[in-house]
Amino acid sequence: MIAEQLINILNDKLKNPIYKTIQLINIKDILNKSNFTKKEGIAIHLVVLHFVYMLVMNKKIATFMKQSDNSFKKDVYYRLLKNQSYNWRRLLSLSSVKLISLLQKLQNPKSVKVFIIDDTVEDKTGKKIEGSRDKLYSNKEKRFIRGINVLSLNYSDGYSNFMLDFAINMGKHARITIDEMLSELNHRTTAYKRRAEIMKGKHQLAIDMVKRAVKIGIYADYLLVDSWYSKPIFLKEMNDLGVRVISRMANNKSIWNFKDKANTLNAVYEKFRHLRKAKSGVYGKIKFTYFSVLMEHKKAGKIRIVFIKTSNKLIPIVSTDIEITDNEIIEIYKRRWDIEQGYKEL
Repeated sequence: MIAEQLINILNDKLKNPIYKTIQLINIKDILNKSNFTKKEGIAIHLVVLHFVYMLVMNKKIATFMKQSDNSFKKDVYYRLLKNQSYNWRRLLSLSSVKLISLLQKLQNPKSVKVFIIDDTVEDKTGKKIEGSRDKLYSNKEKRFIRGINVLSLNYSDGYSNFMLDFAINMGKHARITIDEMLSELNHRTTAYKRRAEIMKGKHQLAIDMVKRAVKIGIYADYLLVDSWYSKPIFLKEMNDLGVRVISRMANNKSIWNFKDKANTLNAVYEKFRHLRKAKSGVYGKIKFTYFSVLMEHKKAGKIRIVFIKTSNKLIPIVSTDIEITDNEIIEIYKRRWDIEQGYKEL
């Protein structure tokens, strides 16, 4: 009876499309597959619905309870958050898969779909927050902060963007040891496994996220990453998965070293800049010229490098798809810049 009343409030009085959306994707089935189960008490999909509203309204639990006449007791929310068996990653990925499948009916079949790996730093000061560490450099604040390093795998069709997966990278300068983090958890639970993975490093965490997305059947034409991930071994891993990559390259001779006499990116650029006719382009207010070179690397295989030259920067972009044009490579990679800028604004 209470559940029916709550549904009527959400559906009829608030007139909010969120509830209709979770009905459309069959959230009850997704929650069950993600191990969100309860034997008694308030239905778990209704508790999750409240968390969705908190996210949309950017409200904490306490604030939401004060401002809502239909909130549950605080223990209802905290019990859900503390449950070690709930698989939040699967809940996210299965929900996104369902939404993407529904949107495919509206998509232009010729539009380029991409995976995007984003690497952000969040300001979190609590010592017991999962993955909390010191000396994290924030590009947003232009300084080192105390917080967490969150990796996410996103999907974009050019119109809609979805987060598919996430992971936390702890690395050095952790505020508590991994043993301390794991000691309070049952080793068979999802929470234990999630915490244990945070010491893998960003490279492996990113590869694991892409593998999970491919395994559940999400298709993308390209994977877009920034220069930190764009290493020969990473491109090889993606080639083995059948995932084509477009990324910015780190202009570092210890990372990118070719067999040719022009064995560094700077050397390749200097060798070909007078042999290739550069074209002109613009991104926002930034004007640039560009040309490309086909190269072969012993680990990365055959690649196309587009050298973009602004007034003060040389930006190499690599594509493991050597059949597309320079302009297509640039236009596709702009999608990553656009999403990154969107996250910064958030």
